[in-house]
Amino acid sequence: MRSLTLALAGFGLGVVAGPASAIESFNVPFENIFPTAGSSESSIDPFVDDFVGVFEADSSTSTSIRLRLENNTSTAEVGDAFISRVYFDHDGLLTNFVVNSDNVGVVDFETLENLSMAQDNKISPPFEAETAYRWSTPGNDNAVQAGEALGFTADLAGGLDFGSFESAMRLFEPIPVRIGMHIQGIDGELSDSIVSGRPSLDLPPITEQPIPVPAALPLAATAMFGLGWFARRRRKAA
Repeated sequence: MRSLTLALAGFGLGVVAGPASAIESFNVPFENIFPTAGSSESSIDPFVDDFVGVFEADSSTSTSIRLRLENNTSTAEVGDAFISRVYFDHDGLLTNFVVNSDNVGVVDFETLENLSMAQDNKISPPFEAETAYRWSTPGNDNAVQAGEALGFTADLAGGLDFGSFESAMRLFEPIPVRIGMHIQGIDGELSDSIVSGRPSLDLPPITEQPIPVPAALPLAATAMFGLGWFARRRRKAA
């Protein structure tokens, strides 16, 4: 994963760090997975925007992140829809996951060994989960119900900091970290799967600065290293 950090340095991408105590954050939206009109696979469409992922850290230089997955649906609109399973395709960028960190509501999740998410074969580029969680049994009381949230903490791998991670999430293709969620209880009996997309807000424009020739040479070298990460992701997507 160090090649990702080098790519960011080589291409001049990054987020300007604020005060050391500032909380940095960005949201990721979710979208349905190639819905089939008239089937239960499109049942979540009107409400998919009510599911949100929030990444945050204490500063842009932090190497640890927090993630909060929110169910902001209304029972009156969508029934008792709840998040039952969560899947991460993170390409090794996130390590040392801790689940149930600052949950909101009566939420409790545990590790899920089966990494196959419903409809994941319809996602392009391929969604290959490396880490997964499900609500703890019995019953679904511990799932993420309307108005509740599931929290995680994780470390960034390969020397990344939060600012570089945010830049990669906004600008790299394919997106380095994707989150899949299985939603159950839609209108009482339907289920569907959704996957996270690119962060909603645009980065400020990048202002190019003149670089002295001796300094430009190391940057060119790091950019070449960064191409290795792109090549590996492209092979994965093939």
